[in-house]
Amino acid sequence: MLSSRQEDANKLNRIDIETSISKVTAAINNGVDYKSSLDKLKAELIKNDQRNIEIFAQKKAYMELLAYFINQPLSAEDNFIVPETPAPTEQISRFELKTFESKEKAFSIQEKIIKNKTLPRFSLFMQGGAGQPSPLNFIMRDMRPFFIGGLRFNWSFNNYFTQKNELSMIGLDKKNNELQKELFLFNTQLVIKQQNAEIIKLHHCLS
Repeated sequence: MLSSRQEDANKLNRIDIETSISKVTAAINNGVDYKSSLDKLKAELIKNDQRNIEIFAQKKAYMELLAYFINQPLSAEDNFIVPETPAPTEQISRFELKTFESKEKAFSIQEKIIKNKTLPRFSLFMQGGAGQPSPLNFIMRDMRPFFIGGLRFNWSFNNYFTQKNELSMIGLDKKNNELQKELFLFNTQLVIKQQNAEIIKLHHCLS
């Protein structure tokens, strides 16, 4: 039979009121108490019964809501077990943290790209073909193949003028990302502490 602590408490309260009514009734019959005391007890009994009706209606509504969520029929004969209280934790595992980490990696990659722009570049090249005369020998008039190869060196100094500003902007973005991450962790930690306190409070209420 489904029961709740409130129902049990009201049942015990009703027994106490009925016991008091019996005692007061006997006292009135013996002329040592007033009828007004009995009326007060009867009023408390009515209030107690009204609370029982409210509890029953709430329980029925919650059961119907639960049955809808789990898509299973429920009845008053079903027994419900209070689940174990989860252990409070302050560990933060949120997808937002991955977003902050991804931004940090992106900023580091951007810094490397900017710094690499100022480095000298070496490249190999090779070119081949046939010509008449050969580009490598204008004296020979017949058709001859030719091949040209070598090492190309390129060093642009223009990037030196913009590198400092670009790195400074990325530094500001990195700092802003760190501040947002710290603020997010602070707010999340605050919410976790509040939730843990609420869990402990509810655990004591159910104990």
